[in-house]
Amino acid sequence: MLPTPTKLHYRFGTRDLSRVWQGMTLATANVVYDAVGVLQLWKHECCRVIADRYMQIDDKEVISVKKQQCDDIVICYQRGHKIRSTGTILYE
Repeated sequence: MLPTPTKLHYRFGTRDLSRVWQGMTLATANVVYDAVGVLQLWKHECCRVIADRYMQIDDKEVISVKKQQCDDIVICYQRGHKIRSTGTILYE
């Protein structure tokens, strides 16, 4: 039997993932016209679907750190730095 999460509002499934993708597919080309726009839209949709459920202060701090990391990746992408799939930024 699978373990039950202690915080039921933190359970995420394929329905939540489909909501993120649905939000992304509803965007028009005049709003999202480059890779930076796609990254920002993805961050927004993940926050809308997933991060809004978090209630505990510790969990909100983790989400805040992840949002900042995503913003850092966008800034480095704009500056032309290479980014590994792990999120590691290569400063050249």
